[in-house]
Amino acid sequence: MMKQIFRLAVAFLVVVAPVKVLADSVIVGGNAGAYPPGTVVPAGQSINLGAEESIDYLEKGGSLQSKAGPFDGVIDGGGGGGTTTQVIAELMKSGRNVKKLGAMRSQGLSDGPAVDLELEGVTFCVAPGLKPMLRMTEDTVDRIVILEGPVAVEVAWAASVAELSWPSGAPLTDNTDYIALVDDLDVGSFTVRLVKPEGNLGQRVQILAEAGCKAQALEELNKAVEPK
Repeated sequence: MMKQIFRLAVAFLVVVAPVKVLADSVIVGGNAGAYPPGTVVPAGQSINLGAEESIDYLEKGGSLQSKAGPFDGVIDGGGGGGTTTQVIAELMKSGRNVKKLGAMRSQGLSDGPAVDLELEGVTFCVAPGLKPMLRMTEDTVDRIVILEGPVAVEVAWAASVAELSWPSGAPLTDNTDYIALVDDLDVGSFTVRLVKPEGNLGQRVQILAEAGCKAQALEELNKAVEPK
């Protein structure tokens, strides 16, 4: 009887013992030629890094990790699960296609982005309660810019000014399209998303990317992995 109880106890321990589960990892930086940014390393797959190589990747949960060579083995990790891993991998691979949005440079997500009014079809994210700056190329003459959104607002834009604050009379609402006009000509358009990227790196990037703010999502990644 005691032997049977002992065997049951051992079986129970085996069943409930924690199992370390690996998840796919997504490479977001580094200098390893075999693992460019956007590469998804399947769970349990070994990688090989030379003595001068290193990678930055997102571990399970979305936190940023680094691995320097020489290394030959399996990295724990994952981009926070299948959805996050795929979102970030696709974002990294599409980086070249969103570089045209580079003129929309973030001043820090807490301070809000500066929106280039001369770009077409930009989607940008700003935290609720904050106001973005507006940007246009300096000119030789003063201009009147019409910002059309929920209401149309006139903005006096001096020739030597590159950036202005968001006009006080223009409502800033989520998922709203805006058009900028100068001399009745459409010079650019953009969509506002009021979102607050929170959590670790993987979670913040996923929030921005899924809101359509790919340029800001890429910049958030680049700031995290650029050499200090």
